[in-house]
Amino acid sequence: EYLLDVTIIGEGSVVKSPEQDNYAYQEVVTLTATPVDSNWIFSHWGGDISGSTNPKEITIDSDKSIEAVFDQKEYTLGVTITGEGSISKNPDQNYYSNEEVVVTAYPSAGYLFSEWSGCDSTEGDECTITVNENKIIEVVFIEREYSLNFTIIGEGSVIKSPEQDNYDYQQTVTLTASPADSNWIFSHWGGDISGSTNPKEITIESDKNIDLYFIESTEEEYSLNFTVTGEGSVAKSPDKSSYLKDESVVLTAHPASGWIFSRWGGDISGSTNPKEIIVDGHKNINLYFEQEQIIFYKLNLEAFPSGSGSLSGAGYYEKDEEIELTAEANEGYEFISWKRQEEVISEESSFNYLMPSEEVTLTAHFSLKEYTLDLTLQGSGSVEKEPEKEYYQHGEEVTLTAQSDSGWRFNGWSGDLESSLSPKTIVMNENKEIVATFGIISSGGGGGGGGSVSPSYNISLSVNNEKMGMVQGGGNYRQGAEVTIKAVPFENYYFSFWQEDDQVISREEEYIFTVAKSREIEAVFSEKKIEKQEEITSEKERIAYLQNKVAVLTKQILILIAQIEQIEQRENSSLTIQFNRNLTVGSQGEDVKRLQQILNRQGFLVSQTGLGSLNQETIYFGLKTREALAQFQLAKNISPALGYFGPITRKIINENYHF
Repeated sequence: EYLLDVTIIGEGSVVKSPEQDNYAYQEVVTLTATPVDSNWIFSHWGGDISGSTNPKEITIDSDKSIEAVFDQKEYTLGVTITGEGSISKNPDQNYYSNEEVVVTAYPSAGYLFSEWSGCDSTEGDECTITVNENKIIEVVFIEREYSLNFTIIGEGSVIKSPEQDNYDYQQTVTLTASPADSNWIFSHWGGDISGSTNPKEITIESDKNIDLYFIESTEEEYSLNFTVTGEGSVAKSPDKSSYLKDESVVLTAHPASGWIFSRWGGDISGSTNPKEIIVDGHKNINLYFEQEQIIFYKLNLEAFPSGSGSLSGAGYYEKDEEIELTAEANEGYEFISWKRQEEVISEESSFNYLMPSEEVTLTAHFSLKEYTLDLTLQGSGSVEKEPEKEYYQHGEEVTLTAQSDSGWRFNGWSGDLESSLSPKTIVMNENKEIVATFGIISSGGGGGGGGSVSPSYNISLSVNNEKMGMVQGGGNYRQGAEVTIKAVPFENYYFSFWQEDDQVISREEEYIFTVAKSREIEAVFSEKKIEKQEEITSEKERIAYLQNKVAVLTKQILILIAQIEQIEQRENSSLTIQFNRNLTVGSQGEDVKRLQQILNRQGFLVSQTGLGSLNQETIYFGLKTREALAQFQLAKNISPALGYFGPITRKIINENYHF
């Protein structure tokens, strides 16, 4: 008999089954480990056994000392932060059941601690929590607001922009010191800011106490006061709140983005910038800024060689405007590259081009496609190509001539060419593979005699329109055979004539001839004119009938044209509308719609389809309206042709075009 000793590490117990003091040799015992409560888990076996299987079966073959190891469960503590700030945890780790943690909140600059949620208890910015499961708590930080407090020394006031009771962290505020009247001048700032710049821009980072110092004006000290029209600012050198008599000051006007400095006004004049003045008294100075005029530059697009492709994207554009350019090759051509003069700027057929500050011409280069012509011989003979080349350009004509060897004859072409004619001219519009077939000229005899067999030729028949009729009699015939071919028109159609190589060879439905060579013959059918009651029996009558039809239709067309002209005259004389203002991109109103109608009716289309197209004009002046107007100005020699509807264009439209 053997002993089984179990040692517990951690908190738990082990049950033996069967439960005995001693066990026989080879007896099987089941061990079951059980944690003391939910805060503990069974980890593994140790001592004379290993692993973590639970329950665990063992076979007794000696005294055994076994360990059952239990571990405490660990929990996490997460913190959600609302606003801007950070936290610290003490201790900062995973936690056992009922372990106490203190979490402290630290607000970022410009923020204040507000509140905790999910804590067992709180004291100010500290949260205390006992961990007995995975938990998440929340801390909230709020933006801090700061105050501006002013003390006036002397007589004057201060203007804040923006005007608020409190300000956010890092908010920018402009302070302007205003003397009470001409007897006082602003001297300088004090308190939490310094200097004499006025207006003064500050950034809020804390509560601020600011002093403004105003001093009484003397006969020898003068102030400069500025009024800005438009968008911009002025710099003074030296920058002071007041100046001595006859002191020199340099004024520099700085326009805002999209604006230009125009001129000085008030107590000084001119447009020189910077401008030097001599202070001889208090001065009220005006600065005038105007919006910068948008300049458009022309983008020309050309295809080389001419007619090789279609291009899109030409027009008038601002500097640095991004334009999508597209080149599409016409049939038989392929795109190579875009060039500006000799410089290749893109090898993509579609790309985005950045407009420079000048007129530009871009050329899309194309080349004719090249094709191969592969010839295969069946039988004994040869084929001559004229011209003889490795590659042929799109649309190039090649003449093929089949030459049979002695004892052989040419039977015809197959593959990408179906014909029995030689020579035969083809047009290259793709890679072609053509087979030339030659047959043996056989000989034989009968009844004791002998002689050569006549060669065979193919009579190929076709129709100009398979819906109008059919043909009979085509096929292979021996040389000298008499052949009858027949044209059969369908209902409401009639046979006109037979033609070969674009030449009329017969006007009879049945055409009889003797075979001397292979031929390609076409039957031409025409549609009957149902409304014509009498039968047209001759070519002369058919021509007279068609001429009469043309005369009737021509007269009807002339009547319709006259009616259209009368309607247009009535419309043009019914209402005359005068344009009374300048129009540009962004303008809106009925006058914009009338301008689009005039442009569309004159052929300078605002849009091909949809909004802005003919009879779908809108009240909005956009980029398409600008482009159409620029084309109109260019055609009418109105300079500059930039798509701006100003006094010159308005006068021409008012005098010459009526809606």
